[in-house]
Amino acid sequence: MSTDLISKKVYLFIGECDSTCKTRKKLISNILIHHLSEFGNIKMEDIFSDCNGKKYLPSNFGKQFSVSYSGHCFCIAISCTNVGVDIERKRKIDITHLITCFHISEQEYIKNSELPCIQFLCFWTIKESISKYIGIGLNLDFSRLVYSTLNKVVLRDKWIKSDVFDCYIKTIELSHSFISICLPEKSEIILRTIDLNSF
Repeated sequence: MSTDLISKKVYLFIGECDSTCKTRKKLISNILIHHLSEFGNIKMEDIFSDCNGKKYLPSNFGKQFSVSYSGHCFCIAISCTNVGVDIERKRKIDITHLITCFHISEQEYIKNSELPCIQFLCFWTIKESISKYIGIGLNLDFSRLVYSTLNKVVLRDKWIKSDVFDCYIKTIELSHSFISICLPEKSEIILRTIDLNSF
């Protein structure tokens, strides 16, 4: 695969595995390295973690990635720009207490939707993809982050210097999960299913 292709696209690799948590993390690491190596000579020791635990490549590699998993589902996003991705498996959960971590306007929207649990999971993926994009993960108070369909994010949090920023968020609904991806601008998203038999 040509390395210049990634400059115009975001590659989103998705798959499922029935492994234990420890085995799954090793498998996902192997998959990540395999696909990162398609865009250059990248090895596991080239990947670092920041103070919030976000894994990254030094800037001289010119590639960024984000990893997420939920139950047996996982996804890996690879881009030449900053990227945050989250996947949530569709499932029934009691959102009674979880919903309070959202902004009051979002709580009302979720409560009034046809499928509150599904809407909650969709919003969750959006917020977590944004928090990964800005590099703070679950340290973010989701009630202070308000996302609009205009791809404007308003955030008042101790971790962030600016309280309003633009980003591009794409949510993909699959039969078994939601995936949200956050990028600095609209990009073509290339979706690939991973065949775990090759790992």
